[in-house]
Amino acid sequence: DDIVSIYKGEIMRLNSDADFVWDVTPEEDERKLFNTRMHLAEKKGKELGIKLGIEQGIEQGIEQNNLDNARKMKEKGFSIKDIQDITGLSKQEIQKL
Repeated sequence: DDIVSIYKGEIMRLNSDADFVWDVTPEEDERKLFNTRMHLAEKKGKELGIKLGIEQGIEQGIEQNNLDNARKMKEKGFSIKDIQDITGLSKQEIQKL
């Protein structure tokens, strides 16, 4: 990938620049790597949480819409079977309305 090659070249250049390079102990390096991994995991976790929340919200909205529609159809005199076919709700769910 061209972008990776560009960044690799830049990292190589910086690592050979005496003004840029500083002494880091192995412990400090490991701590920094750990912190970076934790930050990335937290970010990914938040993104996943948001995605799952949106999906759950959509599912709940669809379910609520089906219940509302079934309620209206029941009030209009639709048969339980027709309401089941249209909304996908069970007979018990429809009878509770």
